[in-house]
Amino acid sequence: MDKPQYIQSDGLQLAVERFGSGPPLIFAHGLTGNRHVTRQQFTSLADQYSIIIYDQRGHCDASPVTDPALYDPVRMAEDMTAVLNAFHIDKAIVGGESMGAATTLTFALRHPERVEK
Repeated sequence: MDKPQYIQSDGLQLAVERFGSGPPLIFAHGLTGNRHVTRQQFTSLADQYSIIIYDQRGHCDASPVTDPALYDPVRMAEDMTAVLNAFHIDKAIVGGESMGAATTLTFALRHPERVEK
């Protein structure tokens, strides 16, 4: 669970972890957050859900971002799309906090067919 899988999105590398079993649940952390903090929040749900957490662009083990324009919510929502695609997941329960909520909302508006809840 501690070793991430790395996927590419928009020319950047994202560090992703997946653990647990059940319906897929993907969560995007907030500004200054990372997947390590998120893991602590979701470990207790791993017996009910397949948890997918990742370092959003510019955070922790994801590629650094030097251009503020790359923090655009649409680009970040497409990172979420890339994570789901990497695991061949068509539909998931989605969530996020703070900046991650903006990512999740933008994802849901752009891809409503991929949102379970």
